[in-house]
Amino acid sequence: MDAEELSKLKQAGKIASEAREYAKKFLKVGTPLVDIANKVEAKIFELGGRPSFPVCTSINELAAHCSYWDDKVKLKQGDLVKIDTGSHIDGWIADCAFSFSIGKNAENELLIKATENALNAAIKLAVPGTEVREIGRAVNNEMEKLDVNPIKNLTGHLIQRYELHSNISIPSFDNNDRTKLKEDMVIAIEPFATKGIGLVSEIKDFHIFRYIGRGNLRTSRDVLQYIINEYKTLPFSRKWILKKFGSLNTNLFLRQGAANRLLESYGPLKVTSGHKAAQTEHTIIVKEKPIITTK
Repeated sequence: MDAEELSKLKQAGKIASEAREYAKKFLKVGTPLVDIANKVEAKIFELGGRPSFPVCTSINELAAHCSYWDDKVKLKQGDLVKIDTGSHIDGWIADCAFSFSIGKNAENELLIKATENALNAAIKLAVPGTEVREIGRAVNNEMEKLDVNPIKNLTGHLIQRYELHSNISIPSFDNNDRTKLKEDMVIAIEPFATKGIGLVSEIKDFHIFRYIGRGNLRTSRDVLQYIINEYKTLPFSRKWILKKFGSLNTNLFLRQGAANRLLESYGPLKVTSGHKAAQTEHTIIVKEKPIITTK
């Protein structure tokens, strides 16, 4: 990793962390989730970055991938909200998340504490030579101390330039994966905790998409070119395209793009048992002394 790459990673991390803290101003009863996301995304631009993915605002049993395009879903007393945000500078990505309880709630606070403890334990292992299973074991051990469960089919991930989720997963339990971390790898560690069964399933109501560059498209080529120019292979939100092209063109493009395998689509992920979930996340550069870019 050269000095310029390191500088851009640190800059992206600083922007993401500032945007994360900015989000806390809006976490109040009655606030539409779309408003929170819009404000945080605008803040990322204001700070000189670009969103590396849509800001996700997922509540209670919805663990991830919620990017709303209207104001129907609003925060309520007792909600457990996850704010997942990231920025990039020239494709060099930062990714971070936190969970927040709307009002005092013992279950919410327990789940948040479990993810924070697990993340802190995991970061200590983000050094060259660590097997990813060891990180998973550390996360699981911290969860067990508080009698909660990690969500096993949600993982951290290797990050590469313009590639948010690359080809190494960082588990939240010992999955026997002996892949070793290497110097200068950039990884996101993001434990999720629940009191229910530690699994999520996808709701087929797609909020987020990503261009993967396969297949053909006979119509909506102007939308496709916009996607390629603006986002390359990074995830984008339905709401961003609605704002630019309107409902008819957006829905046609997304439907045809997914059918023709030009796009991957991502729906909200729900805890299968219906229990709440919490998440905490940082981006780390693997070193003998790990660098947390989103601290």
